[in-house]
Amino acid sequence: MRFLPLARKNIQSAADFVKKYEAGCTQLASRVRRFTDGLYTAEAVNPASGRSEITGILSVKQTVLHCLPFAYADTPAARILQNDFITAFADFSKDKNILCVNGEEAGTSLILKALENAGHSPGQTNSYNLLTLTAESFAEITPPHLEAGCRIIRCSAEEPNASGKMQSADHTGTFSRLLALQKQYEIEEVIPDCRQFDKDSCRLRLLNALRTQHVEALILPDGEYASKAGITALGFNCAQLGGVYTVPQQRRRNYARTIVYSILERIIRSGRHAVLFAKTENTVANALYSSLGFKKICNYIIAYFNSNL
Repeated sequence: MRFLPLARKNIQSAADFVKKYEAGCTQLASRVRRFTDGLYTAEAVNPASGRSEITGILSVKQTVLHCLPFAYADTPAARILQNDFITAFADFSKDKNILCVNGEEAGTSLILKALENAGHSPGQTNSYNLLTLTAESFAEITPPHLEAGCRIIRCSAEEPNASGKMQSADHTGTFSRLLALQKQYEIEEVIPDCRQFDKDSCRLRLLNALRTQHVEALILPDGEYASKAGITALGFNCAQLGGVYTVPQQRRRNYARTIVYSILERIIRSGRHAVLFAKTENTVANALYSSLGFKKICNYIIAYFNSNL
């Protein structure tokens, strides 16, 4: 097996390949759709035809995203590909600065075996349920009631100042309140135990999300930012919902359900399915998503490494 940089001449083949498995790799599909850097095809020779064929797609930067359908097949041909992949990726990754592996369980497990064979083990591995929602299931859900005085806004990278001139959101009080929510979210839900929270990185991640993603916040009558959520990846036929967080003192008041429903309306209107992953042990989050019509499709793993490989 070999890994070839994705070229513009075969971007359509890669897109057609990943579309078939997109619900399990929406972040990767988003990168293929936008033809970002760091994309590779995993190719192997088909014994029947003697030709090299695409067997998988990867995005390999500090985070590895993957679409490796042979990883969860249990046939002699698939086992050959799995073993070939482990050997080839162990060599391929030697000069890569991998900090995270993110994706469907079987594919992530193959990548981790390859990295472990190269002498690298993750500092922390988190397990999630990967869930998806169709327009048909969403149509059966009763819209939640937004409390009087509360409002949901789309958060922007730029906002008008007192004179009406647009300025970067990171110089406004609105951004400061949203950043406080983002900080709590990252500390509680994102940053693994093997790493430390960094406020400057948090600020940059939020600014990037405001520039490149769809982010909404639920604001209380007194101006407090109580909850947030967003569309974190936009694929061909799926959109990934993420960054869902409600401050502890405002929980159990239906705010998370309200803002998630608002995001889902936008996704469904776009003609896409909604996808998200929730920590396996987070029974509250899984119950919320189930009540909104989500169904589990597979296990999902995010593995973190302590430092650059």
